[in-house]
Amino acid sequence: MSHRPYPDAGRARRQLDRHPHPAPPPRAGIRLDPVTAAAVQRVSDGLAEFFARLGPLERHCPFCKIVRGEEPATIVREWPHALAIVPLNPVVDGHLLVLPKRHVVNAAEDLDVTAGTARCAGELARETGNGNLITSIGPEATQTVFHLHWHVVPRAEGDGLHLPWTGQHTSKEPA
Repeated sequence: MSHRPYPDAGRARRQLDRHPHPAPPPRAGIRLDPVTAAAVQRVSDGLAEFFARLGPLERHCPFCKIVRGEEPATIVREWPHALAIVPLNPVVDGHLLVLPKRHVVNAAEDLDVTAGTARCAGELARETGNGNLITSIGPEATQTVFHLHWHVVPRAEGDGLHLPWTGQHTSKEPA
């Protein structure tokens, strides 16, 4: 059984709906001293506030679920504000994704988060040598997961990997 730092948002919301007080009622026969009871209440209030702030994007975002420990991932490096993970379908050996722990839809939404995450991606790229750092903004630019992430793609001569815009032709004929 994997460690999950936070219960799922649905279960937390159902608990809050059943109990007017954010903390679950104490089990019969268990008495807590006032200091412990106050600490439990603070943790409970913090979790309730955390889940109340989650919007629908964060609740269902696969990368947010990885950050919260709700979905499995191979984490290769962690910074205070970002994670580096192996993608589900790496395009070459060593392909990694670097994503912020905070939900940001794309690189244009929050430039400070983008810069911090790009710095982490750059650290990994420096270690791998030749490669690509790629992020996309919007579906027209091939963004499929709407949580900022940088692809760190190591490259080697003759690796056969073509970038999304390589070899594509426009529908407009030259005049």
